[in-house]
Amino acid sequence: MKISIIYATHSGNTESMAHGIKGLLDDMGHKTVCLDALSHGALDLTNFDGIIFGCSTHGEGELNPEAERYFERLHTKDVDFNGKAVAIFGLGESVYPCFCSSVPIAEKKFMSLGARVILPSLKIDMMEFDQKAREKQLIDWLKRVGGEFDTY
Repeated sequence: MKISIIYATHSGNTESMAHGIKGLLDDMGHKTVCLDALSHGALDLTNFDGIIFGCSTHGEGELNPEAERYFERLHTKDVDFNGKAVAIFGLGESVYPCFCSSVPIAEKKFMSLGARVILPSLKIDMMEFDQKAREKQLIDWLKRVGGEFDTY
């Protein structure tokens, strides 16, 4: 299965998480490519069985600026995600009332482009310092994502 992992990073944390996800999916036998949302150009995403998109929450609960520019570019180019399966992960800190509020924003933006958000999205608490717990959360979610991508 070919999976594109697209990340919109502001501080570098989402990029690190995306590369960690890539490693876990590669270990599960998937073929993956990890792409910066702002630099992958006009890559034909229809060649992928699934797309995983990651971004962080910024300010008072908005998408980070890189994610905002990515979606603006997609709308400008009339990219059609009709029927494309997309899974979303977001990074945030649970001490803020707008914890991972970028996630539902990204879900709506992908759905407005015709994509099918296939699972409850993953909200990653960067305040969780137990790396094993975070990795288990990721692995469990990725197993479900892989299974869902298989059905499309």
